[in-house]
Amino acid sequence: MQQIRLCGSGGQGIVVAGRILAEAAIRDKRFVSLTASYGSAMRGGISKSDMVLADSFIDFPMVTEIDLLVSMLEAAYQESLPMMKENGLIILDDTLMSPSAASSIKHYSIPARKMAIQELNSEMAANIVLLAATNSIGRLVSKSSLEESIKSTISSRFVEINLQALELGFDLAKNITI
Repeated sequence: MQQIRLCGSGGQGIVVAGRILAEAAIRDKRFVSLTASYGSAMRGGISKSDMVLADSFIDFPMVTEIDLLVSMLEAAYQESLPMMKENGLIILDDTLMSPSAASSIKHYSIPARKMAIQELNSEMAANIVLLAATNSIGRLVSKSSLEESIKSTISSRFVEINLQALELGFDLAKNITI
């Protein structure tokens, strides 16, 4: 069982990325529990997608200790640190933030926003770049399931750029091993 939190700022596509990952896990015949929340301000408030992924029945559907934290916002990262397992893994968009010097938990930095702008001319694709890199590092679901999930979740006019973002994220994570 893995307890995962994706977090960032409202408007960064955190809830959408969580939905895509959850649907991909279902396509891979895994058990999934997904909850999402965002600050009342929506754009700019803290946004979270909490997920429990398992290969068997999930006893308790809420994240209680985070195995894998993915963050695009410093405030959300700091808020989530106390819930991290000691042997957990943190993946950050280093365009937007940097690891806490006080944390001994393994961190990986991915320039998702920077590369989305540079390679795809779209800041809005950064969530998918980071999701793909995270999936590659954490080996959460199959690539084909992520692709199919994007096709069924995202508006048809944005599917192509999100599939390109997926490839970019996988490329960014190629040389990273846990």
